[in-house]
Amino acid sequence: MELTRGDDELEALNVRLNDEGELAAYKATYDHYRVGLAPRILGGFLIFCGNLIYGKRPSYLKFRAIEVIARVPYHSWTSAAYTWLTLCYRSEARALHYAQVTRFAQHAQDNETMHVVVISHLCESERRGGWVRH
Repeated sequence: MELTRGDDELEALNVRLNDEGELAAYKATYDHYRVGLAPRILGGFLIFCGNLIYGKRPSYLKFRAIEVIARVPYHSWTSAAYTWLTLCYRSEARALHYAQVTRFAQHAQDNETMHVVVISHLCESERRGGWVRH
């Protein structure tokens, strides 16, 4: 796979962040960030449900459920981008933008799918999840 300019920049950032000082400065940018009320409530509810079904301890079954859920936003982005792409066909710049979003979302969704495949393989070593957990 050929590296693009953005990939080169990310790789350079990755190398720079190996330095403790660079890492601390990079992290400091978001030290005072506070998540909004709705995402906090929804995230808390998601964590509560996961803990209720799978228990508080980490497990492969719990991670598999998280990976399955993680695919949903990317699928939604793809669907919405295709809809906007259809509606914005007269604007070449917008059409190209939404085409790029669909490619990104598809790659991200494929990445999450591979996570599910790997985690599912690891789940075989744990006891069966049962119907509800599956």
